[in-house]
Amino acid sequence: MAWLVACIGFVGMFGGASAQEGETLTPLQIEKDPVAWMGGKAVIAVARVAADGAEFRSGPDPNYRVVRRAEPGTLVLIVGYHPNHFCEILVPSGVRAYVHSRFMQVDDDGLGRCHEERVNVRSIPSSQGDYPIGQIGPGDVLLVWNTAGPDQDWFEVTPPGRLTVYVEDTVLDLVGTLDDAISVEVADARSALYAKFAAAADATKEREARAAAEAALRVEFDGLVERIETQRSRGPDADYDEIENELTRLGVETDDADLLRDIESKRELVATLASSAERERKLRATQEREREESDRRAREAAARGPVTPAVVTPTQPAQTPPASAGSSGEWVGFLRSRPENGGLAYSIEQGSRVLVRIDATSKRYRWTDFVGLQVRVRGRVSQSGAVPTIDVTKLEIQR
Repeated sequence: MAWLVACIGFVGMFGGASAQEGETLTPLQIEKDPVAWMGGKAVIAVARVAADGAEFRSGPDPNYRVVRRAEPGTLVLIVGYHPNHFCEILVPSGVRAYVHSRFMQVDDDGLGRCHEERVNVRSIPSSQGDYPIGQIGPGDVLLVWNTAGPDQDWFEVTPPGRLTVYVEDTVLDLVGTLDDAISVEVADARSALYAKFAAAADATKEREARAAAEAALRVEFDGLVERIETQRSRGPDADYDEIENELTRLGVETDDADLLRDIESKRELVATLASSAERERKLRATQEREREESDRRAREAAARGPVTPAVVTPTQPAQTPPASAGSSGEWVGFLRSRPENGGLAYSIEQGSRVLVRIDATSKRYRWTDFVGLQVRVRGRVSQSGAVPTIDVTKLEIQR
């Protein structure tokens, strides 16, 4: 491809300014400064391969290794002559070279940047018995097409324009000026070069778009996590249906394994919270019906009036005897939290009745994860009273 990019915009190239020494040239900059790309070489003639089996060699002598065999009609740019009837030509279009991957850093656009001194560019993906085409150094940028070699540890590249190969002049026919040589072949080769960049750019855009979409899904997920906590604080009045639907949608849309794992974890939590809220609503409804029934009976009794002058002793609700310190027990109810002394205090409740308070100083459990859930706890009383405080030794979620 090197001779091609030198062709493009060649008219007037000798009047163009070369790139400053040390400046990195990418293939997209070649058109702007072909002289710099060609290492300052001047094209002195244009020719076509006229014979079958023409051999491009790595040096100006029949003893040098054959880089490739050219098809008749191949366009070449001659930059030098040797007395033994060998011409020095820029590496023609379609000739690929190889550089070991440890010397190159490849970006998303397929541009490989050399980061070592005196790196050999070879005609085959091996250093065994092969003569290099030439050398590159830090700052050289090559177009990488594929990986190659037994271990895929070589890059197949388009050589830089300053690298040359050699061919006997007896297999060439001069075709005139460079302008005469620019033909359909040049246009086709140029299209191949820029098609790779277009494909790489499209792939980069697709990756960026996907990354942006995943980032947006993560933001949505974080918002749902906040909504879960808001609903959890509502206790039995919580509504998780919409949150469950949104989590399901996010799970379908994401390709991020980490996000999918987080979504599945929250879906399980929401299912547990929704089940607990439903049980508490049923418990509250049952208690409400019992109160209404008790009120109805009281109103009916009042309407009938006293049957006898006997004094009726009102029934007192049964009182749970205070638990003594050091005793053990088991309690079932909903875990609640409330602000206390700059932190949170936790308790097990049934309806509006507080069964026990939780001694959270042991930090055996992360209590915030269980707020709003119906749980069964077992523990030892650390502080006695009508509402004892317990050190929980075992906790089970009631599903």
